[in-house]
Amino acid sequence: MNTRGMIAGIAVAVVAIGATGVWYVAPVGASEHRAAITLSQTGPIGKAAYCTALADGKITRPEMQELRDASGRDIEKPGFFTSKPLTTPCPEQTR
Repeated sequence: MNTRGMIAGIAVAVVAIGATGVWYVAPVGASEHRAAITLSQTGPIGKAAYCTALADGKITRPEMQELRDASGRDIEKPGFFTSKPLTTPCPEQTR
């Protein structure tokens, strides 16, 4: 039985799982954060998703995907292209 090979395989699997976990909890970069601010101005659904994502002070990749989906629902609503962007800050940002 090749125990060194098994240990190496297990070590690679553990590192891969750990890297995936870090990728999900790491905050997005500055350009993605600017994109999140723009997406938050699409309408009330996008604004709510942005405020929820920013509640802990950082936006992670899964939260950014939820924000994109929520903003897409705002954009699909009738009258989107004739409405004005939302510019009011989240309640947490006014304190």
